[in-house]
Amino acid sequence: MDNVIRFLGENYHWISTFGYLLVLCLITLWLASIFLAWKKSLLRITVFTFSLVVILVMFVLVKYVNMKVKDLLVPNDYMLQAVTVNANKKSLNGDFLYPRGKTNLPAVVFVVGSSVSSYRTNYSRLANEVLIPIFSDLGFAILFFDKPGVGKSSGDWKCESFQDRADDVYSAIEFLKRNEQIDENNIGVIGHSQGGWIAQLVASQHDDINFMISLAGGAVGVKEQIIQDEMGGSICNGMDTINARAKASSLIKELELRSLNARKGIYKQYALIKDYTPDSALVHLTCNSLLLFGANDRLVWSKRNVDKLYEIFGGELPENITMEVIPNVGHSFRNAELCPSGSGKSHYSKKFMLKLKQWLLESRQGY
Repeated sequence: MDNVIRFLGENYHWISTFGYLLVLCLITLWLASIFLAWKKSLLRITVFTFSLVVILVMFVLVKYVNMKVKDLLVPNDYMLQAVTVNANKKSLNGDFLYPRGKTNLPAVVFVVGSSVSSYRTNYSRLANEVLIPIFSDLGFAILFFDKPGVGKSSGDWKCESFQDRADDVYSAIEFLKRNEQIDENNIGVIGHSQGGWIAQLVASQHDDINFMISLAGGAVGVKEQIIQDEMGGSICNGMDTINARAKASSLIKELELRSLNARKGIYKQYALIKDYTPDSALVHLTCNSLLLFGANDRLVWSKRNVDKLYEIFGGELPENITMEVIPNVGHSFRNAELCPSGSGKSHYSKKFMLKLKQWLLESRQGY
């Protein structure tokens, strides 16, 4: 099932665009098959039934993908432009939002999280309900793009290290710097979850990045974060802490074993990122930086990550780094308990949105 979800996520653009056309073609072939004459009625019935099942499965999958794919909501006086970012022999597909008729614009690049994440699927709510309203209200141009192998972007995210992803993001920043409408000295980066790690890394390596925002991007390393994620799920399902940690440790051992000779797929991805820790990136951040955590985040534990952050800096954060834990929110910064019991649609925390906007206003005083 995980492989099916990854396939749908990576190919959401093609399925959304051509899926119904394919279903129509299958229906046409199915109807044509009815008029074909076979000597054995059993063969006719078998082909008829199999074709019908294929059509129904395809229709459900296309319908599912179309429900997940959302267009960006364009604010008044803003323009939306489909763009392609050239990054290390890859073409990264994205959307560029900018105020109509204005120049010398501040700009921000958004970095999605792990796996088949896209700004048009699982990040569409964050984009449309938080990022676009806040950044457009402050006059920012905003660049969204899909990682390699997702949507129309070429390449394969499963074969990328964190440094590769950071290089992709910097290619997006260079794309903005070449745009005459953009103030090249006022470009920042914001990332969520794994994207927060990437935002930290790219900002630590390039002095021309003006600000960095990490949303639930860990201060701990990859292996510890995977343990936190696995333990959080097990504990919420009723397992005690000791057994939850043992289960998480077994998962790490399995990942280590399967990734030893992996040449592709998610185990190749794990082999490339497993030893990453953000200590060096955090220490070398010189731009204004905001790190936000969710108090009820069971994937990235706020207390452990805050403690680790202070540990990295010897007990006191530097002046350019602001850190805050947002109460009563989960990994997505929507209102949530630590172990949600329902499946209803939750809303983004007003305190989270207010903190993000206030910090941007305050930090822009030095731009």
